[in-house]
Amino acid sequence: QADERVFAAGRWRADAPAELRTLHHQAGGAFFVAGETVQAAAPR
Repeated sequence: QADERVFAAGRWRADAPAELRTLHHQAGGAFFVAGETVQAAAPR
């Protein structure tokens, strides 16, 4: 069951504290944290 502080009524809560948000990999080095997108740097 999802933590209602982060996910409630089938939706991510944009006001959730950053430390409770989960990190998800999309593809090609792109990740997202519930409510924001994060782009990874290319490997060196």
